[in-house]
Amino acid sequence: MESPARLAQYFAYWAIFFFVLTVSCVDLYLIVRYQSVMQIEEKNDVGLWLISLDGGSVGAFCAVKMFGTCLALGVFKKIWMLNRKWGWTIGGGLCAAQTALLCYLFL
Repeated sequence: MESPARLAQYFAYWAIFFFVLTVSCVDLYLIVRYQSVMQIEEKNDVGLWLISLDGGSVGAFCAVKMFGTCLALGVFKKIWMLNRKWGWTIGGGLCAAQTALLCYLFL
């Protein structure tokens, strides 16, 4: 049987993982939902470049965003497995960045 501390860490890892994934999905939904105004509203120069590269479509932009999310979560998992202390640091940074994104999107 797993110790309570080990179970808490297991829960924390998955909570961080799914929080980051959920915020990314909400962001992706909003991009698709409001794609007609993304060339006007997008603040990221790389995002604007990807949208213009794809002829005004948000397809390439969404694909690159999801690739970045998957890459970040994969790196987070690897770091978490190798060094829990650094895993907490990276996980905290990911959560902070995603919280800032949520605030930007909805406040």
